[in-house]
Amino acid sequence: MQWHPIFAYLLRPVIEAHFDVQTDLPVGDLPRQADIVLVRRTSEGPLPFQGLWRHLTHWNVIEFKGPTATPRLHDPDLLIEVGLGIERRLNEEQERLGQPRR
Repeated sequence: MQWHPIFAYLLRPVIEAHFDVQTDLPVGDLPRQADIVLVRRTSEGPLPFQGLWRHLTHWNVIEFKGPTATPRLHDPDLLIEVGLGIERRLNEEQERLGQPRR
């Protein structure tokens, strides 16, 4: 079962007033998709959240492990690599649109 779309569906109502939530994003130059959730801030000013959500920054990459998936030692390194690929892709897009990089 694909947990990422379900996680994003449940996350949207909680943070959608301040963040855009995306799933299945292209990563790098290869035609592969990232099975992560990307959360991009869309509002300015202080956030009204408590707990975990108060730590969200302008761009956030979230990997959600389902109840049957066991995290492995190399997962954080792979997640960082995916995040860097998404950051590069988004920076290229912003430069193409003439927007400042974040």
